Amino acid sequence: MAGDRITRDLLALPLAERISLAQTLWDSIDDELVDTDEAEAVAISLRRRRELSEGSVTAIARDEAMREARRKL
Repeated sequence: MAGDRITRDLLALPLAERISLAQTLWDSIDDELVDTDEAEAVAISLRRRRELSEGSVTAIARDEAMREARRKL
């Protein structure tokens, strides 16, 4: 798959270039995200923390979350 080859090639780049690329990619994603004001972001964070503490939701590992996100794409 072309994506696998691209990923492999990108991971072979020197660290400074990978950091620069990661920042460029993140900026491109961040530009498309809906703006959330700071107060709302704090409220969401506190709600999620409470849900985790109460056990009404369960956390999943980052790797699992990324696999799920890739599967849905």
